[in-house]
Amino acid sequence: MGNKIKDIILSLEKYAPVELAEPWDNVGLMVGDVRRKVEKVLICLDITSDIIDEAEKLGCGLIITHHPFIFHKMGSIDLTKGKGMLIEKLINKGIAVYSAHTNLDYAKNGVNFCFRQYLQKAFEMDCESVNDFARKINKVIETEGIGVIGEGNRAFKKFISQCGAFDGNIDGILESGADVLVTGEIKYNDAVDLVENGITIIEVGHYYSEKTVLSTLCDYLKELNPGTEFCLTKVPFKYTILH
Repeated sequence: MGNKIKDIILSLEKYAPVELAEPWDNVGLMVGDVRRKVEKVLICLDITSDIIDEAEKLGCGLIITHHPFIFHKMGSIDLTKGKGMLIEKLINKGIAVYSAHTNLDYAKNGVNFCFRQYLQKAFEMDCESVNDFARKINKVIETEGIGVIGEGNRAFKKFISQCGAFDGNIDGILESGADVLVTGEIKYNDAVDLVENGITIIEVGHYYSEKTVLSTLCDYLKELNPGTEFCLTKVPFKYTILH
């Protein structure tokens, strides 16, 4: 049983073609041998030591991440710290890593689409104010807490969304006709400028805005790769709201 990593990658790249990735991005195989067969695959956002331990415990020979495991150019690999320690751990345990980043963001049923679907579900729950909308988003996505920047008690008619980090295109938001921006995270200066222009911002959290794609991606890969089991990570994102 199981499928070759290269065949799983081919099915994933039908879902999120590498041609969709930004020129500055790094997507594709990060570590491993595409000729190997794997019976289980773990799907997550990032590689951490805990994620690798989870993959080993589950018997996963491949981890598919959203954020690139190797993003910046590496002049050397120091096995005593940071990324080098994780690379050594992956190789020693025979676990490959493939990352689909901005190509997964822009895919037809990618991160932006899935994030919007969750938000639409919350929006249809008769939201009387931006704060009410934020509370319903919190319930639908199950975050650890949502921030509202600007006037939260106002009524609104239209929202626009952007998963992950807001790209700074303030003119695009203003031209959209929306009065609310829902995003994963936003820089302080961008937030100030948008609020000054009458836009209220709901900040969901980078992780929580992007985790919305994982189950959809998992179901897709299961259908195209019979004989291989696909698992969603259960390692929690360690984020605590203190009051």
